[in-house]
Amino acid sequence: MSVTTLQTTKYANPDYRASKLKLKLEKHEPFRERLSFCDLGNSYIIFSSTTDVQTAVKQAFQLGSRDMIENAGSHLRLSILDDFSNAPELKWPPGPSDLT
Repeated sequence: MSVTTLQTTKYANPDYRASKLKLKLEKHEPFRERLSFCDLGNSYIIFSSTTDVQTAVKQAFQLGSRDMIENAGSHLRLSILDDFSNAPELKWPPGPSDLT
């Protein structure tokens, strides 16, 4: 059964792929002892068993924060470029009324 078909039934699970991957990692012999999982409620952080939970959560937060900052910067850049391209052309040299 495909994920698309599953979504149209009463058994829809938007986390199907993530849940399936987590179960496979937990059952796979080489990874079982080397990975740890931190339940965040609606998702998990998967990290090395040699790392403590506090460090894993801190690193995940920093990574997520960096992604948000990059997204905000990209959005701001596109907004500035769009406003610049849609702005009326300035005459040169500008007069006093153009600078206010």
